[in-house]
Amino acid sequence: MHQIQQSDPNNPQPPQQKHAADELKQAIDNQANAGAQLNQSDASAAKQSQDSAAQHLEKALQALSQSNQTNQQKQQQKNKQGQAQQSQEPNQPAKVKQPSEKQDKTVSAQDATAEEILNKEQQGKKQRQILERRAYQKVEKDW
Repeated sequence: MHQIQQSDPNNPQPPQQKHAADELKQAIDNQANAGAQLNQSDASAAKQSQDSAAQHLEKALQALSQSNQTNQQKQQQKNKQGQAQQSQEPNQPAKVKQPSEKQDKTVSAQDATAEEILNKEQQGKKQRQILERRAYQKVEKDW
């Protein structure tokens, strides 16, 4: 019923993610307990289990957000180091820069097509609204 991914021994989880996984397991167990307690018509115990599950979910969320912040900080440090290396070696061949330019062009082309699609959808919506307004005409009451 519940499926939790097993960690890969070749790629260990950071401590925050492991903590979050443990909290999620606790939350799942508490949810199962709450369901069993509700089936036994023990509403107060079920509420306590639900509250406990909610607390474990909040702890898991906090652990994951801390992990995410740590990863972002590491990525920013790598970016800074990469920029420092690029500024130290300004005589790099132009061939290295070309793939990034192609990627930039593809990204901008994708953005342009996305904008075109959104514009077409908005225009279509306006047209439908106009047609809906025209479809209804006042009829003289004959009763």
